[in-house]
Amino acid sequence: MFPDEVASFDYVWSAIDRTHWDPEKVGESWDAARDELRPKIVAATTVGEARGILRSLIASLGQSHFAISGGEVAAADQDFGGNGTLGFDVRLIDGAPVVWRLAEGGPAATSKITKGMIVESVAGRLWTDVLAKNRASPASKGKGSYEEGSLASMFIRGKVGAEVKLSVIDGAGAKKDIVAEWGKAPGTTASFGVLKDITVEYESSELSASIGYVRLSVFFDPMTVSQRFKADIERFQGKAGLIFDLRGNPGGIGGMAMGLGGRLVSEKGSKLGTMISRNGRLDFVLNPQPGAFTGKVAILVDGMCASTCEILAAGLEDIGRATVFGTRTAGAALPSQMEELPNGAIFQYATANYVSVSGRILEHDGLTPTQVVPLTRESLLSGSDSQIAAATAWIQN
Repeated sequence: MFPDEVASFDYVWSAIDRTHWDPEKVGESWDAARDELRPKIVAATTVGEARGILRSLIASLGQSHFAISGGEVAAADQDFGGNGTLGFDVRLIDGAPVVWRLAEGGPAATSKITKGMIVESVAGRLWTDVLAKNRASPASKGKGSYEEGSLASMFIRGKVGAEVKLSVIDGAGAKKDIVAEWGKAPGTTASFGVLKDITVEYESSELSASIGYVRLSVFFDPMTVSQRFKADIERFQGKAGLIFDLRGNPGGIGGMAMGLGGRLVSEKGSKLGTMISRNGRLDFVLNPQPGAFTGKVAILVDGMCASTCEILAAGLEDIGRATVFGTRTAGAALPSQMEELPNGAIFQYATANYVSVSGRILEHDGLTPTQVVPLTRESLLSGSDSQIAAATAWIQN
């Protein structure tokens, strides 16, 4: 018996039983799950077995933002990932990790990586093998494209300073081996509660004389992000439009959606939607800020956009303040909190549901953009970006 694992099981069950907003989820079936699984975790012969039982309890809810991470066995079946970056990001296109964004001045600039390349292997690990292993894991059941997209992002990550050999396939179908070094990720580093060393990337530019551009990788480091966003909104005043790129943004601090959204509206009385918990309802109210941007707003999203990212995009779309471009979001829009368990793992659990102004519930279904525009390998190979191009055309129309 592992006392810390049993204590963690009891804590997880009780926390969800106490805070979940849907009585159908924490009724007789939730009691039955405890009665079935608690004896099994008491009888577990390894920590790994016990942790698997705890995860199966959470999985029985079938909802996002319920997870166990960290702890000594959290990454037992993963031999890659880290804080080091190769200076580029990938997106899954037709099941393959395709380079879609390059960081200016990053390691990719000197290792001959270009947009549109397929990353076939990293440090001798084939992507097809990694994907097959993940799909065969019981822990992956019920999870879909968001998890596999996250896996692809981790696939190209490693230890800062370490050298690595990549095998890539270029636009002509030729295979190339490239040696590169993992470097420190750009951006600021933030912490929030039990979450430490979160890299926050914020970048902005003028795509043309009439269009401003902002990309935010995650909703953390509110002080820095809000100051830079304020400065950019002032800089972009008078432009025809703003492209707000939230592709790949997994969410973060929910309140930041209201703060940033307040710089995009000029009239009082708007909100991004409502959070419904067991204790009542709380609106995501938008408070207009002086000097708010009044031009067109295009928001870019994809299947890796989740949580706060979905709330901001859906909210601004519902009130007619933004047009959304890209592909359907993750459908993981439940406000949540995180705590450390007795076993040392991090426990994330949702405490409310989100409903948009128009009554849409994004959990599971996600947000389907106003204009569905796939990210294509062809556009990347040509040096373009099909989603940015679509947003640009809309602003200029």
